[in-house]
Amino acid sequence: MTAGPLASLLLGGDAADRLVASSKGHVIRLQRFRADVAAAAARLAAIGCSRGLVACDDAYWATVGWFALAHNGAETVFPSNTLPATLAAMSGAFDHVVTDGAVTGSERTLMLAHEDGVSRLPPMDAEKAC
Repeated sequence: MTAGPLASLLLGGDAADRLVASSKGHVIRLQRFRADVAAAAARLAAIGCSRGLVACDDAYWATVGWFALAHNGAETVFPSNTLPATLAAMSGAFDHVVTDGAVTGSERTLMLAHEDGVSRLPPMDAEKAC
């Protein structure tokens, strides 16, 4: 196995059926990861997110959120925990919460989930990727 830039996971050269993660007992293949990042990136672009706080219980969804934010050129904020007091103290440091359900109840929350319909990412601008 060779190492390369993380952004290469989003490019089309690798085998789409390659195992990339396991989440809650489910195997996740590269094709599904790319589709999840594409869907999240499209939704983040639609709401104009420029600085997203990633608050996920599941490492897979945290990675999806991180890649989607980076793809859009948005800053990524990772809190030390998702306690309400911590997030309240950081409220000026982000414009949207990107979550898998670890945080709820805000109109500035983008819930990550498997979606169908968006399967391809637009080209990534390496100059704006954070």
